[in-house]
Amino acid sequence: MNNTFKDIKNDHPLGIAMSAAVPLWILSIREKGGLSNQDFIEAQETSTLLGEKGDILLFGGSKKKGEAANIFNKTAKAIAVLSFCPGGITIFGQTFEANKILNVFRKRRTKIILD
Repeated sequence: MNNTFKDIKNDHPLGIAMSAAVPLWILSIREKGGLSNQDFIEAQETSTLLGEKGDILLFGGSKKKGEAANIFNKTAKAIAVLSFCPGGITIFGQTFEANKILNVFRKRRTKIILD
């Protein structure tokens, strides 16, 4: 089976991992005051990185220790950056919208404080 990023659904380990990592990046971006020009530059660079080394993210096999983790984190952050665009981004069988995700964090935080 020849997987591509668009073929990965949310039951694939990569989609599941992104469903945990991307919201944390969204929260991190929000806590630092929002998006910066550097965030957009890094997201664009991640596009090139995935073109060159996306197979490492999908299938592993890198000889460099931590390379797959580094690619994963850069990808999760790039998705988080794009999630701030109107309508968010749909990838790995799920839609990431920063405003909706931040609202979930706000509701949970309020509930914890009130309890």
